[in-house]
Amino acid sequence: YFANIIYKPSYISLQTALSFYGIIPEAVPEVTSVTTLKTNTFSNVFGVYSYKNVKPDLMFGYDLREMEGGRRVMFATPEKALADLLYLYPFYNTERELAELRLDESYMEDDFNTDRLIEYSSRIGNKALSKRIEKLRKVHNI
Repeated sequence: YFANIIYKPSYISLQTALSFYGIIPEAVPEVTSVTTLKTNTFSNVFGVYSYKNVKPDLMFGYDLREMEGGRRVMFATPEKALADLLYLYPFYNTERELAELRLDESYMEDDFNTDRLIEYSSRIGNKALSKRIEKLRKVHNI
């Protein structure tokens, strides 16, 4: 909730969202979000909040999720969180590096919407991202 308030507009994505959905096994020590504002990091008594800059036309692929207390949080879909990660971190560029993401195989097979990931990639319109996603699909058989 605070991540959405501290730096607007933003939505929670990247490793934070992937961990939330159980797609990656790691616990994430900071809340990572995507924003149209300058890349920045904030710390307060509630935690560390980092924000990665994207162009305004890439601010899509998130839902308002209900939290306890009736608060609503802008949160990336699983597919957009993965697309954001591969777009913003181009060093995930080989099959080995993509395998090292350690994506949960059962989630990827049963719950992940590959068609939505491809649609998001097309909408982002970045050839390098499209190539990374094709390698990811090969590594994880999705």
